[in-house]
Amino acid sequence: MREQFREAHELLKVAGVAGVPRWKLILREVCASHGVTMDQLISHNRSKKFIDARMLAYYRLHKELGLSLPQIGRYIGDRDHSTVYYGIKRYELNLRRG
Repeated sequence: MREQFREAHELLKVAGVAGVPRWKLILREVCASHGVTMDQLISHNRSKKFIDARMLAYYRLHKELGLSLPQIGRYIGDRDHSTVYYGIKRYELNLRRG
């Protein structure tokens, strides 16, 4: 078991993600999938491309990590918890619509 942990840690180091908080990895994945930079993700720009990326980030941070709405808001451009809540609900609605 200890050897498996050591191997997994080595793979993470090679990938450049060892020691990086999981919430930052999720934000990086969202940025990569939407073709935006981290600065654009946390900006207050209201272009659809950035809004869609933010809503996905809110949703994933809340569902995958169980972060509170205020925490998520702090991580993504110091937004209010109600903004995060609205973004999550809007993302879920879009998921249901297909």
